[in-house]
This record gives sequence, C-alpha cells and structure tokens, in this order.
Amino acid sequence: MFRLTSVVLLAAVGLMSPRWARADELGEDEHPPEHAHECPTGFQEHEGGCYYFSDTAATFPAAAAQCAALDGRLAEPDCEDEHANEFFYSAVYWISPNTDEDCIRGQQSPQDQLPYICMHAPTCPDPPVVNNTVVTNCAEPYDQQETCNYDCAPGHHRFEGTESSSSATCLDGNWHGPFMSCYVNCPTPTLNPGVRMTGTSCEAPYITGDICFFECSNGQEPTGGDHDMSCVNGVWMHAAQNLPGEALVCPTAVFG
Repeated sequence: MFRLTSVVLLAAVGLMSPRWARADELGEDEHPPEHAHECPTGFQEHEGGCYYFSDTAATFPAAAAQCAALDGRLAEPDCEDEHANEFFYSAVYWISPNTDEDCIRGQQSPQDQLPYICMHAPTCPDPPVVNNTVVTNCAEPYDQQETCNYDCAPGHHRFEGTESSSSATCLDGNWHGPFMSCYVNCPTPTLNPGVRMTGTSCEAPYITGDICFFECSNGQEPTGGDHDMSCVNGVWMHAAQNLPGEALVCPTAVFG
C-alpha cells in the first residue's frame, strides 16, 4: 500500500509509499530566487519553479511518465514552507516520493487514478567546456539545479573568477556559468651560473602576475638577458617590454 496525505499524495513504485504532507509545521524564512525564465504554457510559477497541475487522473507510473514527457518530473513541494502549503496542498495529487520525510501520512495504491503535479525540469546537455579545467561533483542526467564544480587542472591556476563563480548550474535545460578561466603555471626560471633570483612573489608555483628579479651574485654587470621577468599564462615575459624574457647572463670570467 502507498501512503497518502490529507491534501497531497506522494509515490515511489517498489521503493516507498505515497505520502501525505503535514500542514501544521510551517516555515517562512528561506525561499528560492525568482524564476529566471517564463514558464511554459500550462505551467504556473511558484517561487523559482514552474508547476503543472493536471486536470486528468492517472496511475502513479503514468503520472511520472506524463511529467517526463513535459520535460519535468513529479513535484517535490516543501510541506514546511508556508507559501508552498498554500500553493500545493489544496487537493489530493500524485507528487514525488522525495518530498520531506516529515510530511508522511496515509496509504494508497500506485494503481489508483489521481491527478498529479509536475515540476518543469528539463535536463541539460553535457557541461560547458572550459580550457584547462576538471569538472567534478556532477553526473548524467543533468537535472534541474544540478551543479557542476570546476577546478583548474594540475599545473594550472585560476586567473579569472572566484571559487563561488567556478561552477555551472542547470536551469531550464541550459547551463548558467561557470565564470572563470585557468592559466598555465610558469616553469621554474632558468638560472645561469652566478645568477641570483629574488622577489616577494617569486616562488613556486609560479602563476600569472608573479615577478622575479635577477642579478649577478658577485655584483658584476651582466653581459646579457633580463633583470626581471613576469609570469603570463605559462611564459616568462620581460616585465616592461612584453616580450619573451631571456635568462640573465653574468660574466663567465668571474667563475673560471
């Protein structure tokens, strides 16, 4: 038998019973942001989501299939949310078994004919490709509000963006984000004999913006090369001329 509520029915064939939601436990603080797009025809907007209330009855399996055909799934209302209680809990419907466990009451068979509520939640394609990154913490199918995290691949560093902007979220079939880029770390600078390297930002890992200064360790004037170089996306550049840098060369006579 499947369980039922005095107002809304939940179902999961073979896993758990449909459930009732208790309307006596209400919360009022946090609500999702407003929906970023218009709802499809036939759907109603509620606190960041689009919902379809059927005017026909179906079994639980048929209701789930109908929601999938509408680019969605059975709704998961929050029975402890005051506004959700007013919006969803006005009749008996098939809804998702993933609704809060605190909303349980009653039983019902999955073959019973009931109306249903769908939440518009089209899946997204593969996450956006961002050069030099590794995508983690998400997997197919990419459902509504699925979030993928982006990390710079080994040997790279984040140049643009922050940790909070280094993610992509699936909304209505489209990815939003990430807003970041990763650059290549610079190799350890070449040090010719007798050359000393200094600089407050001159230490591994060498990332874009780091500057290293070079001088002859015995105070002699160099015979060639650059006194300073900046790391820019994997390449050491002459800090002033914006040209590839050249390793400083000190007089060889001092060492022979």
